[in-house]
Amino acid sequence: MFPKSGFRIGKILGIEIAINASWLVIFILVSITFGSIFKNPIDIFPELDSYLHVHPIPSGPWVWIAGFLTALVFFACLLLHEVSHSFVGKRNGVPINRITLFLFGGVAEMGEDVKDPVTELKMAVAGPFATFIISGAFYGFYRLAKTIKAGGILVVPFLYLSLVNLAIGIFNLLPGFPLDGGRILRAFLWKATGNLEKATKIGSFCGQVVALFLIGGGVYSVLIDNVAGGFWLVIIGFFLYRLAQISYRQTVFRLASEGITASDLITVRLPEIDAETPLTPLRDYYFAWYKVPAFPVYRGGEPIGFVFRDDLRRVAGSEWDLLNAGRLSRPLQSIEFVETTTALDQLLRRTLKGARLFGILEGGRIIAVLSSDDILKFMDSRIRSARRR
Repeated sequence: MFPKSGFRIGKILGIEIAINASWLVIFILVSITFGSIFKNPIDIFPELDSYLHVHPIPSGPWVWIAGFLTALVFFACLLLHEVSHSFVGKRNGVPINRITLFLFGGVAEMGEDVKDPVTELKMAVAGPFATFIISGAFYGFYRLAKTIKAGGILVVPFLYLSLVNLAIGIFNLLPGFPLDGGRILRAFLWKATGNLEKATKIGSFCGQVVALFLIGGGVYSVLIDNVAGGFWLVIIGFFLYRLAQISYRQTVFRLASEGITASDLITVRLPEIDAETPLTPLRDYYFAWYKVPAFPVYRGGEPIGFVFRDDLRRVAGSEWDLLNAGRLSRPLQSIEFVETTTALDQLLRRTLKGARLFGILEGGRIIAVLSSDDILKFMDSRIRSARRR
């Protein structure tokens, strides 16, 4: 649900700004929507009827150009919303790696999680506060444009940007996580209970309830022939519902992995297998006793590779007495290496990227081998334990 990639477009306040490919889709749709509104603005703003008779919006391609430019300004407003979150976060010691614009707005990628409810509250409030200021500024531009008798090509976009930012600010204050209002709710619950997991669970539930109301409102709008508006409400509702679920799982995941390193996953330290070790004792005394997928193989005190249980099973009977651990071993590059101090979340990220085995290093020696299954099982038990607390 969250964007994983994007192309960099610059920096604001030292924070990298990127655009995900999905943003281009929504940008085109928003541009077309704005252009359609500006083509018949009286349908939306009947109070401007007399003004637009005197100062009309030019016909032809101008409404679509205005729609395109207004969409650019609109997404700049969304970006400022995210920048305000990030600015307050950085001021309170939360590192922000980058902000990515994607399908439904923007998301800030934090280098580490918020550590206390007060910082969470400050960051959550900052976004809607900035959006309301932007809304007020565009309303001021609208009033000024009318005062100086500017053309409808300026007056209508200014008014629309004022109203749409006001709507976004109010929408973000709905008490459902991960909306800003949900984060404010979570901050208060976190402060009151001292339990982030419980606070997030309640906030996530509220987020799903808000999402269901949006979906219901969207369906109703479609039934009364407001197809476009209803369609957007349904899409946003489904997106918010899924996001509320994922955000809670991410919080539980983070709490379960917090402070855990690779050393905490090690249940037994492996012996170093000499390269001349025959296959029979390798099978009967090592793989039989140590339930691991591979052992490090050494020659002259230096590691040369790994011998795998699966490779041992595939050795033909005629070769059993000819091979040894050294001849059967795979190169050291067959698995990835991490230190005992490597955080669990880093192991999980590398697992999700396709890593299957990890050699655990301590003082330059390979002391254990962990599989991705070992890591995921450990994580699953931690999550279940966190949910029971």
